[in-house]
Amino acid sequence: MVDRRRSEGAARFAPKALIRILRLTAILTIMLAPAAATAQSTGSAISPDMIQKFLNLPPDQIQQLIQSRSTSAQNTQVVVPPSLTPQQSVIAPAQSSAPPAGSSRIEEIMSGRAGVSLHQYGYSELGSQPVSATQVGAVQDDYLLGTGDQLDVTLRGQVNSEYLVTVDRDGRVIVPGLAPIAANGRTFGDFRRDLIAAVHRGFISTDVYASVAQVRQVSVLVVGEVNNPGQETLTGLSSVLDALNLAGGVKRAGSLRNITVIRAGHSFRVDIYSILQSRGRMPNLTLAQGDRILVPGIGPVVAIAGDVAREGIYELPPGSRAISQSELISLANGLIQRGVYRKLIEKIRPDGKEQLVDVTSSPGELIHDSEVLFVKSAVSFAVGKVSLTGSVRLPGQYSLDTARTVHDLLPSIEVFAPTPYMLMGVIVRTDPHTLQRTLIPFSPLHVLQGTENVSLISDDEVRILTLDQMRSLVNAQPNSDQNSPWAQGQSDTSGTGQFISVPGAPASTTAPAAAPAVSGTSATGAPAAPAAGTTAMGAAAAPAGAPATGMVAPGSAPAAATGTGTTGDAGTAASLGVGDLSASDASFFGRVLSDYRVTLGGAVRNSGFYLVSPGTNLEELIAAAGGLTSDADVSAFDITSTQISNATGKSETLRQTIHVSPADFHTIILHPLDVVEFHNVYKDVIDGQVNIAGEVRYPGSFSLLRGERLSQVLARAGGLTNVAYPYGTVFLRHSVADLERAGYQRIADDVQRQLLVQMTRGGGTPGSSTASAPSPDALAVTQAFVAELRNQKALGRVSIVADPSVLAAHPERDPILEPGDSVYIPQRPSTVTVLGDVTQPGSYPFDPKLGAEDYIELAGSYGEDPEKDLSYVVYPDGTAQLIQRSWLNFNSQGIPPGSVIYVPRDLFPLNWLVLTTSIGDVVRDMAVSIASVAVISKAN
Repeated sequence: MVDRRRSEGAARFAPKALIRILRLTAILTIMLAPAAATAQSTGSAISPDMIQKFLNLPPDQIQQLIQSRSTSAQNTQVVVPPSLTPQQSVIAPAQSSAPPAGSSRIEEIMSGRAGVSLHQYGYSELGSQPVSATQVGAVQDDYLLGTGDQLDVTLRGQVNSEYLVTVDRDGRVIVPGLAPIAANGRTFGDFRRDLIAAVHRGFISTDVYASVAQVRQVSVLVVGEVNNPGQETLTGLSSVLDALNLAGGVKRAGSLRNITVIRAGHSFRVDIYSILQSRGRMPNLTLAQGDRILVPGIGPVVAIAGDVAREGIYELPPGSRAISQSELISLANGLIQRGVYRKLIEKIRPDGKEQLVDVTSSPGELIHDSEVLFVKSAVSFAVGKVSLTGSVRLPGQYSLDTARTVHDLLPSIEVFAPTPYMLMGVIVRTDPHTLQRTLIPFSPLHVLQGTENVSLISDDEVRILTLDQMRSLVNAQPNSDQNSPWAQGQSDTSGTGQFISVPGAPASTTAPAAAPAVSGTSATGAPAAPAAGTTAMGAAAAPAGAPATGMVAPGSAPAAATGTGTTGDAGTAASLGVGDLSASDASFFGRVLSDYRVTLGGAVRNSGFYLVSPGTNLEELIAAAGGLTSDADVSAFDITSTQISNATGKSETLRQTIHVSPADFHTIILHPLDVVEFHNVYKDVIDGQVNIAGEVRYPGSFSLLRGERLSQVLARAGGLTNVAYPYGTVFLRHSVADLERAGYQRIADDVQRQLLVQMTRGGGTPGSSTASAPSPDALAVTQAFVAELRNQKALGRVSIVADPSVLAAHPERDPILEPGDSVYIPQRPSTVTVLGDVTQPGSYPFDPKLGAEDYIELAGSYGEDPEKDLSYVVYPDGTAQLIQRSWLNFNSQGIPPGSVIYVPRDLFPLNWLVLTTSIGDVVRDMAVSIASVAVISKAN
């Protein structure tokens, strides 16, 4: 069994292996072609070892070689790995074979101690950048010449010549007409000075110009903790960093501060930190032929975390076991900002345990190997500033010296951005005792008018709400009007519980005039109180949701103080944030400011909830709502106010009708939870039209007056034409269509409910009252029927006769029209249609002498399985009636033109066996009854 599975597996994977071999063969053919050409020119062949080395290359190097092969068509030489060819004529970026990027063990340990992710500094900058192989161009005077460098020497004057000379193997440069000049190991500046002196000695009135035409190639050995150690070919202009990049960079286990370059028996140290941090160029950093670069293992390391520019892990200089705090902060590129900081060192005790030590007051304390320095800000508090946010043109921070009051921040209307909400602004203040945020409401409008002002303290935030923000905050709270045009989603129920509200707000410095006394009775039957005597908005204002009773304003929710509010489906403003307010801030603002909510409804342009600060009057609220509508009744309006007594736990709701002119609206001061409603002026014109089409003289849409009937609109339409058929009028009404639609849905629900009951019952036994579960076919048919019911379009047809003479004789049959009604009067038909289970369904000429059975006979009589007793006639006016039959008269009904006779099909044809059994049972029962009657008669 095992052998068979192995053979099957081998057969399954054989095609994949074959494809892989073919793919590798194609790659070898492409990649080894340049190497083969080189081998042919040199008389050598590609050895099997070379092919094996190529196959052993990592996939990423094979992909890179393919890419370099594809670029060879663009006059770019193919770079073959040193392991495949003994020569390397150009310098190309070495491809790192380092493992995928990941944390080293040092990073894991130090990050664990610091509690944040830390990385070793400097390693990501090496091995990831391509190396530029500069061959030509200007060089500096400190460039060291060597064998192989080409120089361009130009003579101008008595002698005009140009020479391309090379530093020969003896280290000399020979210019025709001059003695050889030593160049190897000398700087280009020294050589040029000797060349100028030699030209001046050998030629008269001749100037000389020299430059490096092409630098030599040098070969260096890179060993130690690098990703790709080995021999590297560079140019005389290359640096140690270039060599390290070609070697794939330094491993994270290697040192960046103790790299050694060995040259001609001498060595010097290279500190990569000095280069990366721009502390100057290391002397003799350019490479020379035969240099050896040794990267030893990493030395002691320390870490720094916190408020520094560059958190990380840093290697200590060679020979050091500790570093001062200032030096380590300098390595981390300094502090983020100027200020006072706390400094702590996580030390390693002699027993190996870790200990956190505060060294803020000990700047001389050193950080030793494997220790972590934490730098944290000691102060995070600003004084002497206030903030202005929201719908303003210049938001930001302001000095408390120049902005001591809200009026100082809001001196004129030019400060505000477009669409501010002027009836409610808030001051967000941190209570100095509880450190909890509080809200102080104020009226920006009153601040501009000079009737209100609030003193500011340090760290206050003055926020100006936009109109949309106010609407979102109000509609997101419980008890908000779910049908309001401002409602935008679900209300927030995630109160954080960390905020408190100010139990009052600064009152207006100039108290508006009191509202005139009005008459009325309270909802509880108590004597009415004047409007000016209601609870002022401030300390006595009760939180939203306090229990009370009140009336419901049309089109809105109950009064805000009814206490019946629940978390419904109104807006997600508080849960998702509002504008630049976060979710928690939106919840905080909405819940606190809901205590300052009033309702404006009825004949206003934008009805709904509004937030108003203390002292706001009705005139200001109406202006914020866009004004009253053109048909508003300003002779009187209703105000429903709720007075709440927190001490007694009782509330009283008062509804008042106020009769004042619009000029006195400013005297009506609003209070928390007030409901203000304006009525529309009663008018006979109804919004909306009816449509009259068909056989009338002037078809079209007609406006309506209240109580206008069909006969009146038909008269306005010019009356009926000569060919009109008023008995076939199609009258459609939206309200009737809604009822029909609801009826379809109710029937569908009933059928689906009955189907569910049948499905949950078990199979019943024959003769039992328990019905069996429906079959799959019956279930599918029933589900299709339910779906058809739910998708059935409701027409809303009402059966009427639009004959003006009939309507005049019977006014009760003349319907009162509604906006949206449609009336269509067809042309007089001349046929009667027969449909259903008849031999030849179709339309037949009307004959007043014919009855229903006659038309059925014209259609070829009944079909195979008609349900004769359920046949019916649909009359032109939309009514339907079963065909009446008796043994004496089968054609008693007159059929008007345009009618439809329908003969349904019997869904369950006659089963004679069942019928015989049923008839036998009936006869037996009848015999028993007759016998019983005979017995009773004899007994009497």
